Amino acid sequence: MNLILCILLLLLTPIAASAQQDRVDQEDNEVTVLADFGFADSVPGARFGPVRVHVRAQDENISGRIELDYIGRDGYTGRVIAPVDVAAGSETTVSMVVPIPALLEEVFLTLRSQRGARIAEAEYATLPSSTQIQFPTILAPSQELLLSYTPRVSAADIAESLVQGSIGYLPTTRMRSTRQLLELTPEQATQFVFSNLIGESVLVDTLPLSHRAYEGVVAIIADSTTVLEADPRAIVAMHRWVIGGGRLIVLADMPGDQWRRLIPPAVPIEAITLGAQQEIDVPVEFEGLTGKSVREPLICRPIWLTLAAEDAGWSTRWQSTGGNLLAEGPAGFGWVTLVGVRPGVVSGGSQTGETRLWADVLTGASRGVYMPDHSHRTLLTRGNSWGELRVVEDVPVLVFDAIGSAPPIGSAAIALVAFVTVSLAIALGPVDFVLLKLVRLRHMAWLSALVWIVLASVIGFLAPNKMRSGASTLGRHTLIDTLAVNTALPGAESNPQNASVAELPDVLCSWSLSFSNYFAGSNDPIRFSPTQNGLYWSEYQGVQGRSAIVRPLVTVQNPNSGSLDATRSSTPAPIRPGIWTTRVFLDSGPVVTDLGIALEPIDEGWSLSVDGLNAERLVAGQLRVGDRFIPIRARDLKPESTQRFRLSETSATSEPIGLYDDPLNWDTDRRYLHNMYSNVRLETMSQSLLQLLPGPSERSHSIEQMLATGRYAIVELFVAGQPLNVTIEANDIEPSQSTMYRILVPIEGDPSRD
Repeated sequence: MNLILCILLLLLTPIAASAQQDRVDQEDNEVTVLADFGFADSVPGARFGPVRVHVRAQDENISGRIELDYIGRDGYTGRVIAPVDVAAGSETTVSMVVPIPALLEEVFLTLRSQRGARIAEAEYATLPSSTQIQFPTILAPSQELLLSYTPRVSAADIAESLVQGSIGYLPTTRMRSTRQLLELTPEQATQFVFSNLIGESVLVDTLPLSHRAYEGVVAIIADSTTVLEADPRAIVAMHRWVIGGGRLIVLADMPGDQWRRLIPPAVPIEAITLGAQQEIDVPVEFEGLTGKSVREPLICRPIWLTLAAEDAGWSTRWQSTGGNLLAEGPAGFGWVTLVGVRPGVVSGGSQTGETRLWADVLTGASRGVYMPDHSHRTLLTRGNSWGELRVVEDVPVLVFDAIGSAPPIGSAAIALVAFVTVSLAIALGPVDFVLLKLVRLRHMAWLSALVWIVLASVIGFLAPNKMRSGASTLGRHTLIDTLAVNTALPGAESNPQNASVAELPDVLCSWSLSFSNYFAGSNDPIRFSPTQNGLYWSEYQGVQGRSAIVRPLVTVQNPNSGSLDATRSSTPAPIRPGIWTTRVFLDSGPVVTDLGIALEPIDEGWSLSVDGLNAERLVAGQLRVGDRFIPIRARDLKPESTQRFRLSETSATSEPIGLYDDPLNWDTDRRYLHNMYSNVRLETMSQSLLQLLPGPSERSHSIEQMLATGRYAIVELFVAGQPLNVTIEANDIEPSQSTMYRILVPIEGDPSRD
């Protein structure tokens, strides 16, 4: 018996070894798809963030697409699709930008062929099972990211120190009015951001390739080492983010001119001079910041500004006998801080001193990105406030309600539902009884009932689309901040005041935030044409009571062909919301406005000409020069013609257009989108209130700095009755478009103050 067992063992051993080898070979030959989320160990919650999908091919080329599905515990879902091509035996990385829900449950990653066949997949979860991968830490919507893309600076240490130092300075009461929101001191605003700061030191080769990936980032710290290791496309994307309202800290204390490549094109870089690395005396300001007397000379690079830089809104700090060690100013709508010394070198090993120096460096960067009252600086989520004006949480809902229009369903549809219901009851009752008795098939009553139910269901599915009482509606409201060349200045684009604006590509001069409210009067799909500008679409997450049967928003992200400046966009796939349902969307990014502005002083005030508005009505407007606001009265406009305004200084005021209506005047009769909606109209909403939203608020600090120079004026126009600013394909749809413009215009000076 033992001999027989030994013989069987000897025979089976080669077979088992062969099978094991086959399994190993199969695993080695398997296509894999994995992903990295966010920045290092932090993923922005309820905001767009970067995702890097790694695809490894084996024996065959792969040409297909990546599908990333995200599912939140609150029912919020979505899908992002991006193309992928991988050569046999190689690995590639696909960059995506995804709005991960704050209450994420799962993420499904699928690699498909061109025909849709599934090739590979991976699953991530916040509470993973044995077959799922652990999803990294998701930040709360109120938390802000500080990123360091240089090994010489630890963002985590900076953030931890600043948080500890800011806790005692937080605002303790909720803000109940727009004026209270605006009256926070810069110190309060700065401390609020620091109290929510999370620092991450990130590898340079993971820099995102899209400006939209930086949502939720307070500032980026970079230096010459960043430039040497970064993908040039990533540097261009970072420039776009800064120009659109981002904050960049550039440490320029090292020898060489590599720091220049970090500066966005909107900065007058020729007007900024850095000296060679040298010893200079310690600035007196450091003694107040570090809390001690520092007598040792510093090895650093002094900074000087010419008059052209000062006219563009730039200024210096940390002044010493050898020059200034810090210069900062606008870069388009963003902010750049140029530092000629690394704060860690100055503090002499003192953590307190280094923290205070970094806080001073970041003060300019943090202004304009805070949200008072602990609101979330994101439009992709909403809290449970009641009876209080919370800017980020309540205002978007008010806008969606104001632009929404849902035709009443009508009595015909109600009569149809009643008729089908009664008919089904009769068919299942007496009709079924009589007919089946006549044909002696009463034992088939179950089949007859099934036929009647199917027939009623078909009628209920097809009839509403044929009996709809109104067309589909698409209401849009857009907030646009734009830098415009002043054609009234001598020499137009060649004028020195216009030079910094004229050098920017048209697509980077204007940045938008748009709200879309789509009510489906039929089951017909609506298609949005792809954009080449870098717009990113998302579905608003603040609709409470969301149904699980609603189709998720599917967006397609294509890296457009072209040079380093080629943009990446996120365009919705055809939307089929179902008849008599409402969907609300957000889109933001750079746009081309084609506005032509001419602003010049006249005897009694100012003459303003605007080309390209193409609107039927001016709802409200004002010109701001220095500290004065000159109102522009509402009027009907002639579309496709030049709009001319003569503005008198005698009507100037020291206060902007205010809040006309109470936004908390709730109207319980309008419940089609949310369980509580206000009766406010866009025409009566405060312009300054809308400008406190994320995006516009981040650009306000640079706008204010440029206005303070006296070399810029700002034109605010709120117009209605425009053609849609997106291209759509849809059957029987009634569109409406309104736009609020903030147009920053160069001027040669203010005659009333010069």
